[in-house]
Parts: sequence; structure tokens; C-alpha cells
Amino acid sequence: MLLALGVMTAGTIIFECIPEALLGLFNASEEMLRIGVPALRIICLSFPVAALCIVMGSIFQAFSRSYYSLIVSVARQLVVLIPVAYLLSRLGDVTIVWWAFPIAEIMSAVVSVYFFRKLYNSAVMNL
Repeated sequence: MLLALGVMTAGTIIFECIPEALLGLFNASEEMLRIGVPALRIICLSFPVAALCIVMGSIFQAFSRSYYSLIVSVARQLVVLIPVAYLLSRLGDVTIVWWAFPIAEIMSAVVSVYFFRKLYNSAVMNL
């Protein structure tokens, strides 16, 4: 978890510090930069949280609880991300919509931690 957290935190720092350079790799137009720079800066805030969720998903699979991982993924994508993005889009500013990603990732982390504690307690009880 610490390695994943470190790598994703480094990614967050890079995306926060040089989003123009990253978008420049794709020959971004001025309009793309106007939309893309805030998008990268907002979305990258969810990278460290995503790292923890990805590792916990792997732990669920390793302990034959892959359905936990499935529930977290479906909840993140269908239950939170799409509806929140839709609701934020109704506010009229595309920049606000990008906040759906950190919001969905936080929900994913809450559900992942719940399942992780459940798995951990179950493993401890079986010792």
C-alpha cells in the first residue's frame, strides 16, 4: 500500500505542477488547455485514494472475496460517478464536473475500508 501510495502521490504532484506540459505531449490547443489544465489538477487529487482502493481490491481477490472488489467498482462507476457527474453538469460549468472523480474515489475508499475491516476481522477470528 505504501508503494502504491508513494507512486500515486508522485503522480499527483506531477499533474498539479506541470499539467500544461503533460497536455503539450498531445499538441493540445488553447481550448484544450483551458479545459484540460483544471481537469488534470482536479482529477489527480483522487490518485492517492485510488491507489489504496486498487490495493484493497487486490487483497479482496487474494482472499477469495472478489465480489467485494466488484461491488466497489460498480458502486464507484454506476452508483456515484455517473450520477454525480450528471448532477454537477447541471450547474453549467464543465470544470465543476471533474469533481465527480474525487467524490467517487472517496466513496470507493469508504466502501473498500468497510469491506477490508470485515475481511480483516473475519481473518482474525479464524486464527
